[in-house]
Amino acid sequence: MLEQNIRYRAAIYAALYTPPMSISRQTATSLYNDLAERGFQKLGFEYTPPDEDKSFSILMVEKGEGRRTDSIQIDILQGSLRLLLNQTWPDSFDVACKKADQVALAITNVLTGCQIQLIEARIRSQAAIPEKSGNEYLMSRLMPGKKSAIAGLGTICHFGIHCELAVPEEDSVPGPLACPGREVTVEPLKQEEGFLYMEVMSNWGRTAIRLDPGKPGQAEIKPGPLETPEDLPPPSAYLREVRDYLENRLCPFLEK
Repeated sequence: MLEQNIRYRAAIYAALYTPPMSISRQTATSLYNDLAERGFQKLGFEYTPPDEDKSFSILMVEKGEGRRTDSIQIDILQGSLRLLLNQTWPDSFDVACKKADQVALAITNVLTGCQIQLIEARIRSQAAIPEKSGNEYLMSRLMPGKKSAIAGLGTICHFGIHCELAVPEEDSVPGPLACPGREVTVEPLKQEEGFLYMEVMSNWGRTAIRLDPGKPGQAEIKPGPLETPEDLPPPSAYLREVRDYLENRLCPFLEK
């Protein structure tokens, strides 16, 4: 069972806010102190003031044992204020969720008057497989009828899949965690034989573009899952949604 052998390489949470307000150095320092008190005692701090060519940026990094690194970045991206939390090799998935919620609480105290327009949650993972060759494992399960024919393409040194899944076109969105768009990548780990690399990204917007079935080639903007009267769930809910997709849908698909 692949899901029983998963090791999480990264848990990434990002949110875009409007309006794209600037954060002063004084406010950034206060945010840094708040995060340090919430459990990031070894957090580094770097503030880049805005100039004529670029906006401000805040970067806070904490290096833990082994390869573990927590990175918190705040800047302006495409006209929106961006929060990017990247936890590399977290101690556990539950710890990653707890830290993501702590960061969001600290940010909320700073970004008064801002509204989240887009949320993205991404999980990078690896899992041991019962075969030495990841290429053979994927080809035998994803395209067994073409396994011999694929040699006609040449010598395959690396084989994987990447797919983008469209947002489900539903008349009404049932909640702030529903109807995400997704990107899925699966490939063998080049550095470690006998392991698959699996990455799943899901995103949710305040608006969604829907094709108009009555007008071919035309689209309309409709409310997305974040356009809800409910309070938005914490980052951990979005990370767990991605984790559940990876373990309960992607892994069984790869094993069948």
